[in-house]
Amino acid sequence: MSFRFPPIPDVFLNTEVAFKAIEKNDFGNDVVKSEHSSKFRVESDKQLIKSEEGLMWKHTICLFCNDLDFAVNTGDNATFQLTKWKQVSGKVVDVGILENPDGSIHHYEIMLGEVIEHDL
Repeated sequence: MSFRFPPIPDVFLNTEVAFKAIEKNDFGNDVVKSEHSSKFRVESDKQLIKSEEGLMWKHTICLFCNDLDFAVNTGDNATFQLTKWKQVSGKVVDVGILENPDGSIHHYEIMLGEVIEHDL
């Protein structure tokens, strides 16, 4: 008998996130290789860092979903609406797979870096 954790409930997968894979063509221009979107649970963390140069905000975003039917790679662009008045964009820094005790995939975790908040 194999043991599996229950999936992330759909009620928590409430944020539509769009991913764009961009690569350079022969002329050095950005070309969209693929575009996909899916529902995710979003965790956001802001830290104020004090350094000799001054104050800086470090913004970390983690995205969680049960299943992905497309590939997400490091360097892909991600965009989603955080609130009614704020849109967030960032680059995929890490894609992780968390497994059940039986070795099957439980959920995916995607971490974003270079995060920018845009007021709408």
